[in-house]
Amino acid sequence: MNLDDFTRDWPARRVDARVALTFFTRLVWGDRPAPVLGELAAASWAFPLTGLVIGVCGALAYAIVAQLGVPVPAAALLAVATTALVTGGQHEDGLARTIEGLGRGGDIGDRLRLMRDGPNGALGVLAIVLSVGLRAGALFAVGATFGTAGISGALVACHAIARGLLPAALRWGEPAAPGDWAAEAGRPETTNVAAAATIALVLALLALGIKAGLVAIIVGAAAMAAASYAAQRRIGGFTGDTLSAVEQAGEIAVLLVATAWS
Repeated sequence: MNLDDFTRDWPARRVDARVALTFFTRLVWGDRPAPVLGELAAASWAFPLTGLVIGVCGALAYAIVAQLGVPVPAAALLAVATTALVTGGQHEDGLARTIEGLGRGGDIGDRLRLMRDGPNGALGVLAIVLSVGLRAGALFAVGATFGTAGISGALVACHAIARGLLPAALRWGEPAAPGDWAAEAGRPETTNVAAAATIALVLALLALGIKAGLVAIIVGAAAMAAASYAAQRRIGGFTGDTLSAVEQAGEIAVLLVATAWS
């Protein structure tokens, strides 16, 4: 697909956006069919737009509870909780399963089995606590300095970047578990990868400003690449769970950059 084809077929692009929103959030009512083979790859350009929606939901939650007089630390935690509720906690769950599998499994087969079937133990729970704590703490620092506007920008940027760079992992990584949703997602075309990254960059620049936005996407990309590399070393590729862990690494990295600017 070339750029002309991408911009010309707007009805298909609307379908892509709905596919991405349905997969990554619980905001679409009615039937929620699982994506067919290759459908997520085709819709991958819209991943950062889904991140925008999720970030706005978290920002609205923060604004509402802040207006009610809820202290900034609690409001920041509720904003993170809102984004987890909007997504059904899929990335937090995937992070926990990834840490359990990569941390406890003796070989590749054992690691994949733990991620697929094993209950979340102490390592998984600790991973979720650290993820939520780091994100809420970063939002608290941003909110204490810049208020609701700063929180809104940080949430939009972190969710847009963390999802906008996932197509690159799908494009250049290799699935480690046949039958997993990540294996069924397909391999995005380069045009979709570039479009997703560009949309994420634009949203980050608008949300954080030019300097902070550029640093955020660079640091976020580095954190996500490191997480992808760790999965590659331990299981020989990616799964849906490891992609969720990669997404969480991106969110945390971007929010820490936003904190450094506060």
